[in-house]
Amino acid sequence: MIAPPPLSHHHPNRLRECQRSVVTDLNALIDGATAIGWGRQEVIVALADLLDAERSDADGLLRAMAGYVSQPARYVA
Repeated sequence: MIAPPPLSHHHPNRLRECQRSVVTDLNALIDGATAIGWGRQEVIVALADLLDAERSDADGLLRAMAGYVSQPARYVA
């Protein structure tokens, strides 16, 4: 479970705490995808691609993720 932020918005370590908070669930997501047949590298590349596509717009990221579901698969080397 992702922990709530323990620091104020302006605290210099807030981003680091966010990373610590999400890393366990992120690893569980990757492990779950690999357990059902996806390659670890392709899962990581897919996540990075999604995040890079909409880096500054969380709402846009969700729309992009929904769009990817309906698109044909892309080959990633």
